[in-house]
Amino acid sequence: MTNPDFFPFQPTSKSDWRKQIEKDLKGKNFEETLESKIWSIIKQSPYYDSYDSQGLATQLRFHPEPELSVLGPRIWSNAVEITAQSPKEANQSILNHLQNGADALIIHSEESTNWPILLKGVLLEYISLFIQSKDGILGAISFLNFIEKEALNKENLRGAILWSPTGSLFEEERDWTKALKDAHSLTEKTKPYPNFSPMTFDFARYANAGATGLTEVEYGLGEIIETASGLKTQGVELQEWFSKICIHTAVGESHFPEMVKLKAIRILTSELAKKFDVNLGIEQIQVIASSSLWTKSLIDKNNNFIRQTYEGLAGILGGCNVLWVRKWDSNESDALNSRIARNVSSVLKEESYLDKVMDPMAGSFYLESLQKEFIELIQAAISKLEKEGGWLSKFQAKSLHQRVKSERLAAQEKVKENQRSKVGVNRYQASGKLINNSAFQAIQESGYELQPSRETYLIEQEILKK
Repeated sequence: MTNPDFFPFQPTSKSDWRKQIEKDLKGKNFEETLESKIWSIIKQSPYYDSYDSQGLATQLRFHPEPELSVLGPRIWSNAVEITAQSPKEANQSILNHLQNGADALIIHSEESTNWPILLKGVLLEYISLFIQSKDGILGAISFLNFIEKEALNKENLRGAILWSPTGSLFEEERDWTKALKDAHSLTEKTKPYPNFSPMTFDFARYANAGATGLTEVEYGLGEIIETASGLKTQGVELQEWFSKICIHTAVGESHFPEMVKLKAIRILTSELAKKFDVNLGIEQIQVIASSSLWTKSLIDKNNNFIRQTYEGLAGILGGCNVLWVRKWDSNESDALNSRIARNVSSVLKEESYLDKVMDPMAGSFYLESLQKEFIELIQAAISKLEKEGGWLSKFQAKSLHQRVKSERLAAQEKVKENQRSKVGVNRYQASGKLINNSAFQAIQESGYELQPSRETYLIEQEILKK
């Protein structure tokens, strides 16, 4: 018979732990010694218990139940970016990736893209396609015209157009009304394809330009509100539009907060849809998580492979539907760089078994508490943003750009002044034969742009620009 007093220890409250810790600190200030802040705003404590997450357990479904039970409870696509110049070279690259673990393609397109050659031998019904148009929506229209001629079951076209009307404003100074018309056109053009999204909101733009996770989500959701409001005035049925929504976010170095950010994006987008009288299931939202460009460095570049891996891990645990581990170096000839980027997802699935549980984060005292605070901060920020005129007014006044650039510079200064550790850059620097740096790449952006930057940019200027 089991002894009822099997666990003889008396329950201990959080205040009891606090008293013991303060005693062990021997006079040191508790907050200054053990507490920290995430993105300079969210307070992070050294200890959490069930009191912090009472009533907060949020086990989410990140996608509908798979049709085949053998696929496992958790599914995501492994995306690779195709950057080869000629259609034949790109086709060879595509087939190589698909034969070695990839099942989603990020394709740069334009109106003149030769789709029959580019996609020759590709079984479209088994993969997802994400089309990034180089010329407004013309490249996307070209792709959709090609698909219309193919004998493909319309339900089997999966993926999205990596374009949005708000995002297009960062690429060229253009009229918002024209951008909305283009969005309406794509929405109508993709109606026959229930599993293909007409546009993708690029939250990652802010993160890769140096914004915090809070700013990224605030402005990203602001773009969705602006677009939904504009399309509603043009007579677009928002229930169907929201049901095909696609969001691209970048996963940075703040490991656990980034996981929380992805889950919060789903919850907040679903809540946002309700404001437009739309019932949007959390599992209906398609989320692309890409490894961050902001966190990569030209100094001691091999560390970027490690950064790719834990960012991919956070993307999966946070609930992405598509994992896009980006090559940190755009050099197409670097086969090893490309191969490692593609294989990160396969290793995390096949060797780390991350596909065995839908939502491993659910129930964590720390993460549930952090998620609650993150959501409350974003809700307050969105309310303030709308009262001040909305996303478009911030964009047109360039105050949006100023805020992101201010956060960017603050983060870069911290790295430069050794207030934030960056392995290989300002900590544990390589020397002698171990030095493996890339050439310095200057970053320039026009007033309406937010170009990807690097957290180590200021140090790179000192060390590499010589």
